[in-house]
Amino acid sequence: MLRELPGVTCLQVLHGVLLQPLHTTALHSSRNMGENEDEKQSQAGQVFENFVQASTCKGTLQAFNILTRHLDLDPLDHRNFYSKLKSKVTTWKAKALWYKLDKRGSHKEYKRGKSCMNTK
Repeated sequence: MLRELPGVTCLQVLHGVLLQPLHTTALHSSRNMGENEDEKQSQAGQVFENFVQASTCKGTLQAFNILTRHLDLDPLDHRNFYSKLKSKVTTWKAKALWYKLDKRGSHKEYKRGKSCMNTK
């Protein structure tokens, strides 16, 4: 059971939590594939919005777990997680967030985005 931890932010908890991705197989006819992809993209935006708007640590963790499962992302794939998430969530709000994160990461304090290249 998840509970609020005093003095610990949700992002700190999120960073340390091991979430297992859910791998599902969906059978689609070739005729409906484009339709399903558009629907999945639209749903991805809503699921991401739920994650961003979560107001409790428990809600944030649950929304993150749902997001990674919905997008079939492995949160333990540290090297590729951000780029895959960024490519799958393309709403204008998400793009604004990606821009801010990329801009922050390009600061000299973060060695222009190269500070943690070969680490988890």
